[in-house]
Amino acid sequence: MSICFLGLGGNLGSPKEKFDHLVKLLEGVEGLSDLRLSACYETTPVSDIPQPNYINAVLELKSKLDAKDLFNLIKRIEVKLGKVPKEKNEPREIDVDLLLYGEESYRDEDLQVPHPRMWERLFVLRPLRDLTQVVMVDGEMIDLQEIIDHFKNIHGEEVKAV
Repeated sequence: MSICFLGLGGNLGSPKEKFDHLVKLLEGVEGLSDLRLSACYETTPVSDIPQPNYINAVLELKSKLDAKDLFNLIKRIEVKLGKVPKEKNEPREIDVDLLLYGEESYRDEDLQVPHPRMWERLFVLRPLRDLTQVVMVDGEMIDLQEIIDHFKNIHGEEVKAV
């Protein structure tokens, strides 16, 4: 079993309801267990496109599925929850990213784990910190609170618990 973290976000409709529905759907999948959802945060968009604030959270789970199978499952569930193809950074009902898959690194044309921009996103780091103090990446222990304390907020992100 690998401990995995999924980044959840949305700014159209009712993102919190979508997150709850996602959790219910994943709880029914064989090979997944011990799901825990962080607090939800209202966050300013990291985009030049005018749009409403986002609601973001992180979901922790244990998985017997490999990284690619978990990723494909997430993509299918996103569609079931109403995700439609959009341009990067456009408003959306739900977006789910595989942030970390245990201590493993994975890369192909569709998926890169650890998520390549997670360290630049306060809207990922804050809810991830709700669930764990440290993560292992490429054999290195990373203290999330230290990352948050020294975060260079180049996008001017505002993140507040809701």
